[in-house]
Amino acid sequence: MTATRRLALAVLASGLLMTVLDGSIVTMAMPAIQRDIGFSATGLSWVVNAYLIAFGSLLLLTGRLGDLFGRNPRSRNVNETSAGPEKLSD
Repeated sequence: MTATRRLALAVLASGLLMTVLDGSIVTMAMPAIQRDIGFSATGLSWVVNAYLIAFGSLLLLTGRLGDLFGRNPRSRNVNETSAGPEKLSD
């Protein structure tokens, strides 16, 4: 495994850890939210839904930004074809 792949794996694993941790924090905070603000069970479901909508929309936005500004596939194809016949045999 190359260093670039290890770095990508570490970034993806830490992102997944933060997502799970963030969801756990919201779940653990629900009794305090209910007690401090006086929400009912229905109000707590609105809190969770609002959190999920915000999280999902930011996830879609950052995914689209990654598509727009990430690695350009056209430049990768140019690099592969300009490497010579020894590179094409892989």
